[in-house]
Amino acid sequence: MSYFKLLILPGLLAMPFSISAASQAYVNAYTPMLSAPSEKSGKPIKNLAYNEQVRIVYTEDTMDAAEGQAWVRIHAADGREGYVRESALSPQKLPESEFQVEFRDIEKKVYVAADALYLRAGPTRSAPEKGMLVRNSEVTILEYSDNDDFIDGQSAKWARVRAGDDLEGWLFSAYLSDEPRPQASTPSGQPQEDPNHIMSGSSKKVRPPFLGVRDEPSKYGTVIGRVRQGKSVTILERLQNWENAGGVRSVWVKIRADGIEGWVYGGFLSTAGYTMSSDSLDKPFILPLDPGAYRRTCNYGPRTHPTLGRPDFHTGVDLGAGAGTPIYAAGDGVVELTNDNTGYGLLTIIRHENGLVTYYAHQSRRRKNVGDRVTAGEVIGEVGTTGNSTGNHLHFEIRTNYGDAHFNPNSYVPFPEVKEDPSP
Repeated sequence: MSYFKLLILPGLLAMPFSISAASQAYVNAYTPMLSAPSEKSGKPIKNLAYNEQVRIVYTEDTMDAAEGQAWVRIHAADGREGYVRESALSPQKLPESEFQVEFRDIEKKVYVAADALYLRAGPTRSAPEKGMLVRNSEVTILEYSDNDDFIDGQSAKWARVRAGDDLEGWLFSAYLSDEPRPQASTPSGQPQEDPNHIMSGSSKKVRPPFLGVRDEPSKYGTVIGRVRQGKSVTILERLQNWENAGGVRSVWVKIRADGIEGWVYGGFLSTAGYTMSSDSLDKPFILPLDPGAYRRTCNYGPRTHPTLGRPDFHTGVDLGAGAGTPIYAAGDGVVELTNDNTGYGLLTIIRHENGLVTYYAHQSRRRKNVGDRVTAGEVIGEVGTTGNSTGNHLHFEIRTNYGDAHFNPNSYVPFPEVKEDPSP
């Protein structure tokens, strides 16, 4: 284990100060720099030393953070970037301490949450496999990768772990849990599909320009052929389990067309043959507003705060729309929290089966209460301008928990205004 020195000066910890992008600051106490602006999900990237000089990148926009408790993204001397609380920084270098206290990193034990998970030689899905761990295998986290990865609709870092006495390798940390998990089971209460749609023996038309036909019912299946937009296909078989993929909710079906037999995602088929732009399978959520009912007014990412005039980070996307415009649940889930007393205004938070939560802020009217189960596309509220808002819009976020790490919604929702890189 690595040991670090904490320099202590009682009564000399710096008070919060006004910060600006690109300004220099000093760490006023031994502080871990985290991968995300959250004590819950942020992973320690490195330990910052007392009086270590850093450069401020921006202040996180949390809307309701107490003074001194806002998160600040910093750039360390070794080139790595991460988050600390504003109260951990000082504008000037502080006097050196007369004594030191020794600290050490604590290795964390966690459990595999997937039925089976490959242990890899490096922090990437293309790295060679070193072994496989089954659900609830105990591992010890040794370190995290600097960068996030996006797999199965989840954004997380890779973790280098030790399993047993001598097996070490990298696991995608979204599949690790602090506690053992129950064995996998089939979710109950799945809604029923229209019996006239996507049934064995029926014919449907292809929606995207080209639809990949795969050798198994999974986005990881090998594409064995492609069918053009508008082409009629015959459904031979369908699975029963519902999924959200490509921004739509459907099931996998086996089809026959042009002499090819294989599996396609049913959401890319329709009776009327209406079109869509692609057959991307990596977007687990659907649009929270009708595509023609809004215009994007603010992106996810760094910006200048509209009222404070300082650099901060916009943690979601703003979708301008008329008052009363219906807001839809972006995926199946349960309403976990409603809150009216922050800058979010009337806020609804839904927890989804993939472990993520979605925020729907500034509503004029809320249609769902805590504990209500919702399905993708169900109306949960109406657009408004409550809270810290300058006009009618939906502020939409994707996070791991309330007030926890956030992700770019463009990676999870097929917004028509976002131009995707063409697939090879």
